Amino acid sequence: MATTTLAATVLAGSPPASAADGTAYTLGADQPVQLSCLLGPLGPEPAEITAHFTGPASAGRGDTVTLTEFGGTLTLTGFVRAILQAAGIDGLRGAADGHSFDLSLSASAGSLSPPSVTGFTIPETATSAGKGNDPIALPIVPAASSAVSYSAPGSPGSVSFSTTGNVPGIDDFTFHLQTHYKSSGWQDLLVQCHPTVEIPDFSPSMTIL
Repeated sequence: MATTTLAATVLAGSPPASAADGTAYTLGADQPVQLSCLLGPLGPEPAEITAHFTGPASAGRGDTVTLTEFGGTLTLTGFVRAILQAAGIDGLRGAADGHSFDLSLSASAGSLSPPSVTGFTIPETATSAGKGNDPIALPIVPAASSAVSYSAPGSPGSVSFSTTGNVPGIDDFTFHLQTHYKSSGWQDLLVQCHPTVEIPDFSPSMTIL
């Protein structure tokens, strides 16, 4: 399986609504993280991304809790949608060759096991559903259920979760999409992105009691 190691900001989207058994931790909740992307011969074009997972609002000192429901959305501009529609492209999806994303996390205190979630992909998404100037929201989802164990430190306080890449937050990254042409089916598209702003921590912080 071909794998691209990415930081958490490559995985983004609408966090689960306040889950009954947990809190939604979101990256880019106030302002989506800004990217610049080359989509095959097109670009560079701006894009936006946010990330989320669910976990408890607090943990006891030395306790181990579970972080779940990792996922996200990468948003392309309405201009990109218009170009794709003009080219006869009516769908996008993650490449069928097993190329996937990895989500890497770090904590300001305590430890994570494993420190990453692997196997994220982009399900088939129609580009023809919206108007030509509407953005395209590409959900990024794990191939299977995802969970990370977090072991809290022995002292009370607060813990923040963040990406593990270099400043401005993540390294430049490359991934594969497939575009669906009405006339000829699926074809590969190479996408290369890099962040244009410093990437914030996930919000809120977790309280250690």
